[in-house]
Amino acid sequence: VDKETDAAIGGAVTIIDTATLAVKTLAVGRQPGGMAFAPDGATLYVTSENDDSLYAVSVAAPRIAKTYRLGPDNDPGFGQIPNSVAVSEDGKTLFIACGGVNAIAVMESDSGKIQGYIPTAWFPIAVRQTGGNLVVASSKGFGGRAARARGRNASAADEKTTPAYGVHSTLGVVQFVSRSAWSDLPALTKTVAQNNLWGMAAKSEKPRGNAQPVPIPERVGEPSVFKHVVYIIKENHTYDDDFGDMKEGNGDPSLCLFGEEVTPNAHALAREFVLLDNTYTSGTNSADGHQWTVSGVANGYLEHNYSAHARSYPYDGGDPLAYSPRGFLWTSAVRAKKSVRVYGEFVNKPKIVNNETGKTGGTWTDLWNDYKNKTNKFTVTSDTDNAALKPYLHPNYIGFPNTVSDQWRADQFLGDLDQWEKSGKMPNLSILLLPSDHTAGTRPGTPTPRAMTADGDLALGRIVDRLSHSAFWKDTLILVIEDDSQMGADHVDGHRTVAFCISPYTKRRTVVSDNYNHTSFLRTIGLVLGLEPMNRFDRTATPMRACFNPTADLTPFTTRPSNIPLDEMNPPASALTGEARRHAIASAKLDLSDVDRADMGVLTRAVWHAQKSNVPFPSARYKPPVDDDEND
Repeated sequence: VDKETDAAIGGAVTIIDTATLAVKTLAVGRQPGGMAFAPDGATLYVTSENDDSLYAVSVAAPRIAKTYRLGPDNDPGFGQIPNSVAVSEDGKTLFIACGGVNAIAVMESDSGKIQGYIPTAWFPIAVRQTGGNLVVASSKGFGGRAARARGRNASAADEKTTPAYGVHSTLGVVQFVSRSAWSDLPALTKTVAQNNLWGMAAKSEKPRGNAQPVPIPERVGEPSVFKHVVYIIKENHTYDDDFGDMKEGNGDPSLCLFGEEVTPNAHALAREFVLLDNTYTSGTNSADGHQWTVSGVANGYLEHNYSAHARSYPYDGGDPLAYSPRGFLWTSAVRAKKSVRVYGEFVNKPKIVNNETGKTGGTWTDLWNDYKNKTNKFTVTSDTDNAALKPYLHPNYIGFPNTVSDQWRADQFLGDLDQWEKSGKMPNLSILLLPSDHTAGTRPGTPTPRAMTADGDLALGRIVDRLSHSAFWKDTLILVIEDDSQMGADHVDGHRTVAFCISPYTKRRTVVSDNYNHTSFLRTIGLVLGLEPMNRFDRTATPMRACFNPTADLTPFTTRPSNIPLDEMNPPASALTGEARRHAIASAKLDLSDVDRADMGVLTRAVWHAQKSNVPFPSARYKPPVDDDEND
């Protein structure tokens, strides 16, 4: 693996002579994927997804004949993600599916010159050529709104109701592209360039020496009023899940599960600072969501494994194949010589030990009582197999399993903040995971969904309160977003999520409806701290400038107390009847030992019923994933 990023390096193509069984292995780029032979069989073309390249392999005497970089000159940075290739019948033209730019690259096979691009649906994963025509399959196709738009699985009566989209209702697409349809290749190429902001991607001006400090500088390396960024990652809620009850924004109260009673701090933060009602997660679940959140891309390996994840589920790292070649947010910060501290993110070797018995593990109640009573019976330690992250990882702060309260997690960060105030030094970048709002459904013996959501809400309020009363408040920016939004429905889009921008320079009592997503947050952090973009996605993302004023308002935030007992527990199934009993039994069967191991369809419906009681789940309009192995 790459020592700087822990991403897998190198790839290989192995050629076996079936007559002699002679084996020849050739080194190619990172993650070779698609392959296609020239019509005469003399050349094999191979795409490398994780370094945007194409290799021409001479078959007779196996060797790499040519190597081509994909992407136009005005689109620097990783992100083409070529994953399939087809060859024209005369062998003169290659058609390359580029998932990262939603297009087919048309390339001259001899010279490697890109003739142009053909636009496709969302993330093309396969291209085939027959009779001069193309067949293109796109995995995400028309996106998460397509099911309702095309009437799939929805009754006539349901079509008249308010929509309830989920991230998993994606409709894949197969396109048949005739030769005549792409005869005007320059016009199609222009469309692809506009869709991908290729002109903007080329801009990487040097910082100006006379630039004055502003909240978000125009260029990387220009001064910001902020010296510290605290980036907080939460779990799985849509905008309507939490903010559907906020009349100030574009919410649907019928889909609101955790309104102001459950999340008073989130509501207060959105009112006192900015309410972001048009912000989206870039991925669909924790496996790709955490990659988008901290590296600004889900690579081809992740996209191809979306429905299976047979090798790994890398929400917490653990799989070098899932990593972007440019690494992560902390990688960029270290390159720029910024100080970093990471709390819980990519912790994949957590350990909880009962100091009295020496046994590992413990229930939520065990650890809650230990925390509340300050008995220190348990020791919690964190670790990661991401070697490049280890020096910056808090040794005791874990993400999952969710047997630890977010209050305990908040205490770990606030303990560090106390020390920073004493020393006068705070890291430039702090990354925190607050995962309690993932919930455990209605599983008996665990807190109720609203208690776990309230736990995360109170922890967030406490962290912002303490930071805003600290010596660092004047130059600190706090950004908060969910890693994904798969556990809920939203009337705009299943990817729309709960997010916050909090600082002395943030506008007050303002609704910001500019379109943002994970890459907008990363681009904003990069410009504030002087970090070069990690790839083409954060390079072209919209910075969150609409959230800021040029002058500071140092008014601090005050924590709102929780209205829900954080130890409000799900009752045993024996104490329940009807739907509540059914969901409790189903939740008890879920694997909650780690994030997203549980069937999200079961978990989502259990949470809905816990909050909405007898209100029917909008099943015809929202499609959680189906666990095909549920009964295995």
